Amino acid sequence: MVLLACGLAPMAEYCLAQGGPKAGAVRVVLPPSQVLRKKGQQVVTTDVEKGMTLYYQDVLQTGVGGRLRARLDDGSILALGSQSKLTVIEHNAKTEQSTFQLEYGKVRAQVVQMTQPGARFEIRSNTAVAGVLGTDEVVDAFSPIATMVLAIDGRVTVRNSDPNVTGSVILTRGQVTIVQQGLAPASPRTATPTELNNAVEGSGGGAPQAVANVGTGFATVGQEMLLNAGDSFGGIGAITSYQWQIARSADNVTVYNQTLNVPTLQVDTTTWQAGNYKGVLTITAANNQTASTNFGFVVLPAAMAT
Repeated sequence: MVLLACGLAPMAEYCLAQGGPKAGAVRVVLPPSQVLRKKGQQVVTTDVEKGMTLYYQDVLQTGVGGRLRARLDDGSILALGSQSKLTVIEHNAKTEQSTFQLEYGKVRAQVVQMTQPGARFEIRSNTAVAGVLGTDEVVDAFSPIATMVLAIDGRVTVRNSDPNVTGSVILTRGQVTIVQQGLAPASPRTATPTELNNAVEGSGGGAPQAVANVGTGFATVGQEMLLNAGDSFGGIGAITSYQWQIARSADNVTVYNQTLNVPTLQVDTTTWQAGNYKGVLTITAANNQTASTNFGFVVLPAAMAT
């Protein structure tokens, strides 16, 4: 399957060296976190680093205290908790076909809304298959013979991973089910505050986190500068707004203050003065929780553009 997706040589050799087609990239990592990747006939284990590209067949694993968060090519986010192991089987942003295998531990999936006919985003464990079409869920493979699935938002369809076991359930916001080996999923019920907190904290944290990316950290007077908050995290809820406040460091004069519903911002520096600038990014999640971060950059005189 990997060869067909990658194509013929020399591209096939490249894909085999990487393990498969590209699926996304790591955006946040806390050690110990490793990726197991096939190179030729060998499997090489490497420490995960921020910005590392993820490929089909990559195996992500975290140790005690380790966590990582990856942004997939379609914009969805996977957050892997401590002592967890997940395989990237497939993620095709164009056809909207995604499958991941959770061997043990917790993973949270914040999935973008999908529109393609037959779109699929599934997380599988030893006992369960959780399928979503634009939602926020946590899958906890807490036992080799049982899996908990919790819908933080949206709708999640859950069935047993054994095709011979019939029956499925649909979870809505705040509901949970447990799938035991050889049995259909238990009837959905409202998750307790403890279950919700453990699921969210165990898979990457429940508090929002604002992350501002200013590129190289330099701009030139008269040119547009691109700022990106795409690596920010909404905690329990999805991010609904991004407020950017920018001021000159020398006199604290505000040059930009605007709230957007998208993470990227292009600012025109035509009227700005050369010098140092400071800013604050504040994000707001759907549950009204907020988080802020400071950032800075330098604006160069137009004459230095060449």
